[in-house]
Amino acid sequence: MPIKCKVQTWTFKMYSRKMVKKLKHIIVGWWKHIFQPMPIWAKKRLEKCDNCIYQDNILGQKICSKCGCVCRVKVLVEEEICYDGRWDDIKINEYDK
Repeated sequence: MPIKCKVQTWTFKMYSRKMVKKLKHIIVGWWKHIFQPMPIWAKKRLEKCDNCIYQDNILGQKICSKCGCVCRVKVLVEEEICYDGRWDDIKINEYDK
């Protein structure tokens, strides 16, 4: 009879939830990038990304080498954060939502 490990099951569930959340953010970001104008708070986030040392240009897209995201898409998702802490001073509720 196989032995079930509760720690592995819990870790897998947590990892699965994080992956689903990240996938949701990617889909929402691309949808907003294609169909909605960029809000002021997202423009301010993108300005910070433009001056970042971790930004790479790959096939015409600005990619963050720290997290691997497309900058123009990631800045549009309210729940996303900058892993380098560059967006900490930008408060979304101060601008249009």
